[in-house]
Amino acid sequence: MAAEAGPADLVLLGRPARIFLGVIVSATFNQIGSAYLGPVLIAHAGEDVTFRPRGAAARSIKAIINRDQPEEAGGSRIATLEVANDATTGISLAELDRGDDQIELAMEHPDATATRHKIVGYADVVGGMVSLEIR
Repeated sequence: MAAEAGPADLVLLGRPARIFLGVIVSATFNQIGSAYLGPVLIAHAGEDVTFRPRGAAARSIKAIINRDQPEEAGGSRIATLEVANDATTGISLAELDRGDDQIELAMEHPDATATRHKIVGYADVVGGMVSLEIR
């Protein structure tokens, strides 16, 4: 049985259009929404870190830091960063040299002393954002 449409509802294929629009919006949010919201989130909630590419000048960028990663067996701490996939405001994957590039950040908490850590990998590139793994 088709859903009942109200007087202001457009009906598509026997169902109110708002049902179809809800599916379209939720299905495309990750592609479209994160492209706009990711950079805004980093700009407002990101912490200042220093990207130190091997053989190039260091630069200050913003990153959202996930410090809640478990420690490895050897006791080394792992964290993930969300940064813009951009060579000016973040780190472009085209310039990334895993293992040689470093990030300087406060690992324990935002007010701790910043220390250098190697970028050992990246996980995802979604909506202009890249997730980096550091140790």
